[in-house]
Amino acid sequence: MIPLPILRESLAIMAAQPQLELIWASPRELLNVFQADEIGCHIITVTNDILAKLALVGKDLSEYSLDTVKMVSPRRERIGVHGLRVSGATRAVRLGQPAAR
Repeated sequence: MIPLPILRESLAIMAAQPQLELIWASPRELLNVFQADEIGCHIITVTNDILAKLALVGKDLSEYSLDTVKMVSPRRERIGVHGLRVSGATRAVRLGQPAAR
């Protein structure tokens, strides 16, 4: 369920009592932080994972993709995955030796 209509209605009800603050607890995704700001929610609780994702806002997607590849490649080498052989829609990972070219 999308909570925005309920939160908007709550804010409208609370408008008569300015000392009240609306708390959005346990958002599920980063988008919820922006939604809370958009509707004027006073407080939103977030997990450390969601909070860390705020640093990615505005990042160039090509740069982010490259950073991800750089992060994953050393792990692949460490566990012995040396490449992928791609045939149509099927992908096979060969463990322990370089993939055939």
